[in-house]
Amino acid sequence: EPQPTIPREEGQVPFVFVGTVESIINAKVLLEYHLAHLKEVEQLRQDKLEIDAQLRNIHGVNMGSMQNFPIQRRNDRGYNSDMEMGGGRGRGGMMRGRGRGGRGGGGRH
Repeated sequence: EPQPTIPREEGQVPFVFVGTVESIINAKVLLEYHLAHLKEVEQLRQDKLEIDAQLRNIHGVNMGSMQNFPIQRRNDRGYNSDMEMGGGRGRGGMMRGRGRGGRGGGGRH
């Protein structure tokens, strides 16, 4: 096993890319993109928690004027929660994405 060139950080898992130079470069780009996405999702989750706390504070202060308007919230869902809901059963199935898109090729976009 080769000696690591970068010291190992706690909680990190080292791994080695194997393949052509081009495929290794592509894998690194995809990995960096995915990590940036996960960081963005985590930041959005934190922002949501802050907004929820602010709404609870406002709701507590204005309790008398807002008695007839309860705040409805869905359960907090973590990353990949769609997979936890029955493995693709339900609306759309497992492989169907969100947004536009139809059932065949050649449709307008």
